[in-house]
Amino acid sequence: TRCLSDWSSDVCSSDLDRFYMAVALHAFAWAHYYQGMRQQALQYAHQCAQMRREIGDRYGTARILLLVAAEAYSIPDYDKAEHFNQEVRDIWQELRSWNLVSFVDVNLAYLAIFRGDFDAAQTLLDEALRLAKEVGIHDRVAYALAISGVLASLEERYTQAWQLLSQAQELATFTSSIEALEWGLPLAACGLHDYETARSANLRAFQFARRLNAPGRYFWHLPAACVLLAHEGLTER
Repeated sequence: TRCLSDWSSDVCSSDLDRFYMAVALHAFAWAHYYQGMRQQALQYAHQCAQMRREIGDRYGTARILLLVAAEAYSIPDYDKAEHFNQEVRDIWQELRSWNLVSFVDVNLAYLAIFRGDFDAAQTLLDEALRLAKEVGIHDRVAYALAISGVLASLEERYTQAWQLLSQAQELATFTSSIEALEWGLPLAACGLHDYETARSANLRAFQFARRLNAPGRYFWHLPAACVLLAHEGLTER
């Protein structure tokens, strides 16, 4: 980090230099993030965001702030996650990047779910799904459907939840939508008393969180694990 900072102050004499320096910082940030080196990743991300703000790169600023928001979910610090997601959404709405607005609406629906505001979550998900279908990006549709399935499970609409998650499963390709599916499938399967499916799905969810080096995500999968243990009579555990 020190070397990159020194290099940027010595060499970046123009906005074009600073743009490419920001591109490098962006790559360093995500590389460290996925290796579980969170503090280093955040250092690079904040440097990148500052540089992009200074040169007026609105789109690039929004992209790197997604990392800062993602880390806030993992801590978890939901106030910080909401702050950065809202900033990202404002930028992409201004730029009329509707598929990315859809993505952030789902991120904000997560936060509404965590706070128990299911009505707000449903409103965000409905809008996200509408935008995703309008722009025709399958994975954005999958992301909205998957979290809609999670929400339906939490409201004990298990049959509908399974239908939503099954639709999402046919379309999901990227990490965010797959992660959402891995959260929703065990919940819906538990609600439908299909404990064998729930058990295998929940194991995949934990393994996926581990591959992402995202221990904060384990909190999402522990409730289904508790239901499964109780079903097996392991109430103390």
